[in-house]
Amino acid sequence: GERAGRTYEALPVGTVIEHQRTHRITEPADRHFCELTDNTQPFHLDATAGEAAGFEGILVNGLYTMTVAVGLSVPETTEETIIANLGYDNVEHPRPVSIGDELYARTEVIARRHTSDEERGIVTMHIDTHRTQADATPDPAEDPVVCRFDRTALFPL
Repeated sequence: GERAGRTYEALPVGTVIEHQRTHRITEPADRHFCELTDNTQPFHLDATAGEAAGFEGILVNGLYTMTVAVGLSVPETTEETIIANLGYDNVEHPRPVSIGDELYARTEVIARRHTSDEERGIVTMHIDTHRTQADATPDPAEDPVVCRFDRTALFPL
């Protein structure tokens, strides 16, 4: 069948992809992520603890936010086209994410090169994750960035 993601050749430096899918953060999903990862931090699980820590309630686990951003980006970048993810760098969580927030992502290709054996390609993509209110129209110029990072992947040539 036809590949969903993009090949190495289809991801030149400067390519920008505004991902169409969004993801609504729910309390059960945040709780489940914390359970799966053995994270017992109270402000990720309890609204009272979140408020005591200065947030508006539960503070959504930042790694959940990051992995959602990767997931939102996969269909239009690397689905069925990569060999492996090589790493994640420069991870930042500049704003909190709360239960009920809607997340969306934007990817920009920032680097690309061949491997030393010239048989594969390495692409580095910068991902900005924005939050908006549920059912609002995403507006990257206005909606705050809640997570940003670089993702590096290995592609066949």
